[in-house]
Amino acid sequence: MVAELHARFPADFVWSASRLESYGTCPMDFWTGVALGLEPREPLEEGYDVRAFGSMVHAILERVYQRVSDPADVEAVLAALPDVAREVFDAAPSDYGFRPTVLWAINAPRSNRLSVPPSSH
Repeated sequence: MVAELHARFPADFVWSASRLESYGTCPMDFWTGVALGLEPREPLEEGYDVRAFGSMVHAILERVYQRVSDPADVEAVLAALPDVAREVFDAAPSDYGFRPTVLWAINAPRSNRLSVPPSSH
């Protein structure tokens, strides 16, 4: 790591006034942001947005069709749907970067709520 820092910041490196000021303000922020090149993580948002929900739905559909041997077999697709949905929804807060709220716990899409009307055939 020392060699990499020497390569990025040789002895004749010219430091800007703003970089020196940032070091003076908070050496740790300077070290992580400038020296290591890390960016701050955004705090998790409460709940999910429509984009995240759309991604969840796409993930469910993709996994369902990957899991069944015959994607044209509607019965197999519908049978796989609850388990796949449960997997996706259970992992959703960490996968899609949101903090689950009480509302998520109460209203989170759960596999036992997924139902398909019986066939009229």
